[in-house]
Amino acid sequence: MPAIVKPSCGSRSQGVGLASTQHKLVQITRAISKTFSFINTRRMLKGFINGRGYKPISNYRKKFLLQEFVEGLSCDYKVVVYKDKFYFFQRQIKPGDFRASGTPDFKFPSEAPKGLLDYAEKVFELFDVPFASFDIAIKNEVFYLLEFQFVSFGQRAIERSEMYFTRQGGSWRSVKCSSDLEENFAESIVWYISKQKRGKENA
Repeated sequence: MPAIVKPSCGSRSQGVGLASTQHKLVQITRAISKTFSFINTRRMLKGFINGRGYKPISNYRKKFLLQEFVEGLSCDYKVVVYKDKFYFFQRQIKPGDFRASGTPDFKFPSEAPKGLLDYAEKVFELFDVPFASFDIAIKNEVFYLLEFQFVSFGQRAIERSEMYFTRQGGSWRSVKCSSDLEENFAESIVWYISKQKRGKENA
């Protein structure tokens, strides 16, 4: 404690809570995981009519996640990767809150914090996917992967960024341009399929 509790899926910090006590943790997890079961009601009525008991199904079956709370953050970074192109922007923590997701207060720095792109690159390679979105926090030069998405994620980084970053040799280079989402998506898919095919041929 304290711990972050969040639904297993969602966006813009919906349903995300901060539990500072065991009692609060139970409250939040019950709210997130709560379901209603018609099966439970039917079995209860059937058991009552037949004079038999019934074994209830849990009414708290939605998935949730517990996550370490990183205190003292003023911002985090959204990094979106398409193939070898890295886009990012900085999101400020909401006043009086602990969350940055969904905030209207964001900016696109011309330079990335030291180590941010290296860290994002390692995570991207680890998951072995064609594209990804990472929420990353930095505290005392330590990186924290807060969230990751591969199937559905916001495209603000591409739509509003005036540049992307790519590795050339041993360093990162910024490339100023307007980026096309569909073009990045198609290139990443073709690249990933080709990479998987080469891997099978070399196996």
